Amino acid sequence: MSKQSFIYGIMNTTIFMPYLIFVLMGDHYSSVLSGWLPLLLFYTFKYTGTYLLNTFRLQLQSRNLLLQLLIVSIIGCLCGLLTPLASSWLDGSAVLLGISSGLLLPLYTTIQYHQRYLHHQRMSGKQYLWAFISMLLLLFIMLVVLRSPYPYVVFIIYGSIFLYSYIELRKLPEFEVESKGGFRFNRYSLFAFLSLSILLFASKGIRQTLDTTFAELLMVGLIISLLLLFMLLRKHKVMFKLSAGIRYFAFVHGMTMNFYVLHSTIWTISKDDNSFLIYGVYLPYFIGNIASLLLGGKLLRSVDRLYVMPILAAGSILGLIMTLFTTTLSIGGFVIGLCTSMLGVLLNRKAYDTCSEDRDSSILARSRWSMLGSTVNQIAMMTLLIVLGLIHRLPIHDAVLDASGKIVHHQESLTDTLYLTGIIVVCGISLLYAYGIWKFIKDKDERRRQALEEER
Repeated sequence: MSKQSFIYGIMNTTIFMPYLIFVLMGDHYSSVLSGWLPLLLFYTFKYTGTYLLNTFRLQLQSRNLLLQLLIVSIIGCLCGLLTPLASSWLDGSAVLLGISSGLLLPLYTTIQYHQRYLHHQRMSGKQYLWAFISMLLLLFIMLVVLRSPYPYVVFIIYGSIFLYSYIELRKLPEFEVESKGGFRFNRYSLFAFLSLSILLFASKGIRQTLDTTFAELLMVGLIISLLLLFMLLRKHKVMFKLSAGIRYFAFVHGMTMNFYVLHSTIWTISKDDNSFLIYGVYLPYFIGNIASLLLGGKLLRSVDRLYVMPILAAGSILGLIMTLFTTTLSIGGFVIGLCTSMLGVLLNRKAYDTCSEDRDSSILARSRWSMLGSTVNQIAMMTLLIVLGLIHRLPIHDAVLDASGKIVHHQESLTDTLYLTGIIVVCGISLLYAYGIWKFIKDKDERRRQALEEER
């Protein structure tokens, strides 16, 4: 196994491994919010950490920023290792790993693209196979350790891997790419970070906490933050680095991933089947992501470029529909994991190829739009769940608890509202895909027609 394939596999585990760690660690250590606080902190900072970094406009080359975030990851693992002393160390670990895990893969992918386009270095099929094997092996080891009496040992394993990656990646040369340097405070990014953090924490916290008063306060905070964020977006224009098409599909890409995880998790927890949650919901999705390493490149190369985006969109829609039915939920998870991972690769290529200025941050910008789509879906779906619960004439107290899926006062109402919510959201995402593909094909045909006219 080459060093490059091992590091590539490890970076891809940052998509799901920290999430899995904090889900299972909550079963071993009690903390605030019945042990769910570390997961809430990790989830929030994973999707908003990029805005926190952008607040200070500290624009480094991808290579240097990647190395610094690996150090943050190592410190986060050290904090997690101290969890047996006090559960607050797990909270600190969740914050640090949340900030780093949301950015490590986009930054490492950028470095890979630099190596491919500047030095003509790319991974072989054999290296992708070894990366696939290393990911499966690490996943197996982590699951065994997390189920043992000493779950904190996972932080020793993960921290050691991050340290090894740091040592090896430090040997990479500085890439001669255009990047904006300097330091400048950006108050709008700070506000976006704070408002989105509150929104995510609230929408995720409503689902996780058993404290009804706290959940109702989160609802109030969610509504206030949503209004403030809407006022900010109306008053200030956002600067876009990427083309409208890439931003659009990256946004829907994030919504798709979030819907599967959120909808499937609530459905499974409401059935009180934690074993199926790990092995029937999360594992198929993770395997789909991993399988894309082996199959993704071959599939993308075997299909005409014009049809790649429609095929991936159709596959994502099919996976979303399958998640609405218990018998096909796991298959749908695999399909979504496979298609969204391949769509992410395709969007990365387009972002890197078409971004003429500041190419070094193009993939990170694409990733931001996927995170924003995930955040919007999380907020919209939880709000819709509670609204539909109220339409079924449930008190706000019961609607909040039923939406959490952890204490179900009205099983029949929850099943109906969750199923109806799933149908509405799947239809919405499917329509977004359909419009995007129609626009994509229309623009392609228009450019082809113009090219033919110019030749004449």
